[in-house]
Amino acid sequence: MGLFAARAHKVWDGGSHVWRRTDPLLLAVGAVAFFTYWQHGFGGKFSRDPGVYAYGARQVLEGQPPYVGIVNRAGPLAHLLPVPGVVAARVTGKDELLGMRFWYMLLATACVVLAYVVVRGIFASRTVGLAAAATMLSFEGFIHLATTGPREKTPMVLFMLCATWALTRQRWILTGVFIGLATLTLQIAFPPLCAAAIVGVPMLARDRTVRALGLVVAGGGIPVVATVAYFAASGALGDLIDGFLLLNARYTHGRSILSRPEKIWTSMQLGFGDSLWLLLGGLAALVVLAALRLGERTSRREPATAVLVASVAATLVGLAWTLLDFDSWVDAFPFLPFAAIGIGAVIAEVERRLPSGVSLAVAGAVVLPATLLAMHFSAAAAAHTLNKQRATVRAVLQNVPDATIWSIEAPEVLVLARRTNPTRHQLFSEGLQHNLGDTWPGGIKGFVAWNLKRRPDLIVVGRDELRDREWKDRIGPAYVVVARAPGSVWFARRSLGADVIASIRETRHAHRTGR
Repeated sequence: MGLFAARAHKVWDGGSHVWRRTDPLLLAVGAVAFFTYWQHGFGGKFSRDPGVYAYGARQVLEGQPPYVGIVNRAGPLAHLLPVPGVVAARVTGKDELLGMRFWYMLLATACVVLAYVVVRGIFASRTVGLAAAATMLSFEGFIHLATTGPREKTPMVLFMLCATWALTRQRWILTGVFIGLATLTLQIAFPPLCAAAIVGVPMLARDRTVRALGLVVAGGGIPVVATVAYFAASGALGDLIDGFLLLNARYTHGRSILSRPEKIWTSMQLGFGDSLWLLLGGLAALVVLAALRLGERTSRREPATAVLVASVAATLVGLAWTLLDFDSWVDAFPFLPFAAIGIGAVIAEVERRLPSGVSLAVAGAVVLPATLLAMHFSAAAAAHTLNKQRATVRAVLQNVPDATIWSIEAPEVLVLARRTNPTRHQLFSEGLQHNLGDTWPGGIKGFVAWNLKRRPDLIVVGRDELRDREWKDRIGPAYVVVARAPGSVWFARRSLGADVIASIRETRHAHRTGR
């Protein structure tokens, strides 16, 4: 064992490590993670997907459950989890978006701390836990989302780590609860976590496998039943079924990772940078070391081996899922906890086989560069795009203060403008346009006509070039472009008057040039 592990007071109790005194490194791990994310700042671009969940949270506080306020296909918790950030901001008089982003930064910090706790528990070593925490901290894509949310994948990773912790400690009901919470946040968490439970529980519970699996299933039912009860009490059970299940089953047609490998590889490099090699190396190490442990008679029946094998099962099922659906680097988030476990397993193997001085040196060679990489990226990648987005909103609404706004793929603008969309339909990509076509009277043409009939003062379209052209044709000549901002294009109704339109453009130009 390494120096940290040797100094820890622990006993073996029912397959879990119980630490008899507070681990002083917990505070240090949390502080480093908090500082790293804080350096990244909260001024990054407010894009469509975080806008969905921020808008959804605001609608929840207005009394509209998830899927009722805005049609979406992620889990209902993705809409509910930003609510504490909004409430805290309102109580303290702060900006709601910054409240949500700060809250999600705390969730991201908790992920790093949990990576330490989980891997420390698996291998009974603080040194190994530090390597895993540093690995989790180093993932550039995770740093990016930590302060540019709210994004559903951050709490999904948190619940995945919690499920792994519960599995490691053989807390079967809690394992099920966290699997349920992860799935209710984002459905793609279910296949790997389910595989981990199916493989890991029998190896850990042994002759109590049936009972343990039953408890996992029962635990998973707790958040599901609570969610169903909430929607039923709100009169929105049909919306839950549609948003969580049917929209995905009927209208989502994923693309295999093999359909465009070069594009996916480029996306992964852009999303994770140098930390991509830790991600890939951690997953590869996980598979190799689990196989080695299974091949050794002395370690085959150890709980650590069971958790590694369960993590491999989760990884393989996750990889199989990418053959069905994988769009970009953010879809790799379910692999992050298992990559951190894999890097930790490497250090644990070194501890097992080499003197403590060597193992500490190897661990340091992982922890220090990974931490410095994270801090460097966080500071270097800090952005202030949000200021430009806010400036555009201010410039437009300064001239049309009571404007009604129709959002087309631009929920983030409604959040910044504190406006509500005329309908719950704002997203029209990746199959949702077909859902609208099947459910709205007259299809997409009827939908456009219904909105135009209400003569919104402003229309904001998500700034995708192809979608921009399509929607410009649908909107027609009654509206004219008055402003462009990162992620959005603004149209104003011509009947507002030439003076108002000219004033919007002039004010926007003044904001952009700093006059």
